[in-house]
Amino acid sequence: MLRSRNLTIFASVIALCGSGLSGAQAAPPVLNPPLRTETLPTQKVGEHWVWLQDYAGGLYARAILVNAETGDWLGTVDTGWEGIKLDFPRDPKVFYNLGLFMSRGFHGERVDALEIFDRKTLGRLGEVIIPPKMIRGWPNLNHSAVTDDDRFLLVQFFTPASSIGVVDLRARKYVGEIESAGCAHVMALGDRRFMMLCGDGSALEVRLDERGRELTRVPHKGLFDPNGDPLHGTGVRQGDAWTLVSQKGAIQTIDISSGGFRPLPVWTPEPAPDGPPAVPAQIMQNFAIHRSTNRLYILMHRGPLEPKGGGIDYHRQYGSEVWVLDLASHKVLKRLTLPRPSEAVAISQDGHPYLYVSTLGLTDVLVLDPDTGAQIRTLRGGVTPLIMQPVEPSA
Repeated sequence: MLRSRNLTIFASVIALCGSGLSGAQAAPPVLNPPLRTETLPTQKVGEHWVWLQDYAGGLYARAILVNAETGDWLGTVDTGWEGIKLDFPRDPKVFYNLGLFMSRGFHGERVDALEIFDRKTLGRLGEVIIPPKMIRGWPNLNHSAVTDDDRFLLVQFFTPASSIGVVDLRARKYVGEIESAGCAHVMALGDRRFMMLCGDGSALEVRLDERGRELTRVPHKGLFDPNGDPLHGTGVRQGDAWTLVSQKGAIQTIDISSGGFRPLPVWTPEPAPDGPPAVPAQIMQNFAIHRSTNRLYILMHRGPLEPKGGGIDYHRQYGSEVWVLDLASHKVLKRLTLPRPSEAVAISQDGHPYLYVSTLGLTDVLVLDPDTGAQIRTLRGGVTPLIMQPVEPSA
């Protein structure tokens, strides 16, 4: 449920704002700000607003909307047990949360629900009950996806059998389940198709019919080497392309334009001229793309590159640097040293972007200059802020 004090703030001022997300000068970022009515400043709405997913140490979680220019909290939404992320469709009126709840708090009957929220007031508009199979654990942005036409929401089930649940957002009803044994992470490819990464090194492409049922499936074999250098599941989409990174730092882009599926040549960033070699940081949210400049910001850590557990897991460390890569030229533009080791990175999509980094176990998020790495400010993010979702300027 939305905290009533925050709902009052939004409801009293939101009519003045075209996007519905205010830049209100709210109370200082404490857990229980006093109830009061605010007036809107004249800033561009949403330019440096960011949702901080407060994982709350793996307990009942929440999402906190923060104005990164001031550090003010603008509102909160409870996201349920181990809440992972919010899903934002192209429709500017609503957003979604996939929440897990137990009848007696930390035990009892489990209920999984797709919750629907008003983007203007953060008020709860309704829900769709789904089977109690949603994946929980370490957060990942690709545990759910909305199709390009806002018709269906796709959610990763894990029991531990892997499958995809489908919700019809127009009819507000659960459609059914698509089996996906051996494959995980769901990434939308258009109005009626999505892909997943599979343990044999392939990608699974699934097409849906108009009811949201499986129509066809196509395995794309040999996408990556699952034994030598598997891909992370933390893909990022940029228009008609998905970009993924491997354990050792290779960059794989998949062109999905015109209903196709075309892997582009794999490339690897030039290594640093001095010091130990580097690989991507662990898998929470280890890279981001600034779309208008076509730059990739990836968390990297340096070390001896000794695999963990006798396998090929090189990434169980926080990132000590952010490498800035040009996706067109494949050049490393900058290597920014972070003020502290971090495991999640995000970037706003405006012309003067903010780079956000968070560290599991710490209660704040750092705002950095993406050109210099200089710290601009610190955002108080609750108990355990982890995944960060910048608000789109037009949202």
